[in-house]
Amino acid sequence: MSSPIIKTSDELNQAKQLLSKSVPMHRKAYSDRTAWLMACFAELAYMRFNPPVITERLGNQVESMLSKGKKSDGVLKSAIQLAVDKFAYNHDEEKKLLDAQLGQLDAELIKTFDADGSQAILIKTNEFVVLSFRGTEPTELKDIKSDADAVLTNCVTEGKVHSGFHNAYNIIEMEVNQSLKEFGELPIFITGHSLGGALATIAAKRITHLGGNAACYTFGAPRVSDDHWLMTMKTPIYRVVNSSDGVTMVPPPDFLITSISWVLGVVVNKTRTPF
Repeated sequence: MSSPIIKTSDELNQAKQLLSKSVPMHRKAYSDRTAWLMACFAELAYMRFNPPVITERLGNQVESMLSKGKKSDGVLKSAIQLAVDKFAYNHDEEKKLLDAQLGQLDAELIKTFDADGSQAILIKTNEFVVLSFRGTEPTELKDIKSDADAVLTNCVTEGKVHSGFHNAYNIIEMEVNQSLKEFGELPIFITGHSLGGALATIAAKRITHLGGNAACYTFGAPRVSDDHWLMTMKTPIYRVVNSSDGVTMVPPPDFLITSISWVLGVVVNKTRTPF
């Protein structure tokens, strides 16, 4: 089970104080309050609302089999149990926790997106909607492959963009655009952490929302494009990074991208294991 982001009464009171203040929209300056709120939504996108690789039923069967095994198989049992704990979870309970946490932030879950390793949540408040993308999960090879596929490719807008992030967003783009149509009167914020921040940046460039793109807040996100692609961006982007975080410095300059991404792509493909 994922951990809630608001755990104590003091944290809830602090959240309510911040939520009582207005959020600047429509090309306003950076706001600490908004950054905090978007960071919360970016973290909540990691809630495992999508169906697990190993179902809870299968996990219980594996645990039952392990309990009947020989005591000498302790190391193997521990390894299998660790895998079950990582890949087996109750996604309905995760979604309930997600709904509860959003309620504490005066928001509600409208829709979840889950397609071929790309996940996001669509959230609504009284004043705006938020599209929050899930970041890289170390246990998901599809996420690692999206990070590693770092060849620059032509974007459907202008300029060149990281092909892995570009392809990962393409998978859910049509569903996202369709879902946003019913919220045309409300401005949209877009956010995400790590890989999620990269997808949020691409979405900020590609989404044309009737209510307007208020801003994009990313956290620990890698670089996604060449300068030309970025200079034609119309949505305000506020990129929060740790100066010592190497992830935020990649992909590297163009002359290194192709060779490095080829090597990483080969490694990822060779280590892919079906479940």
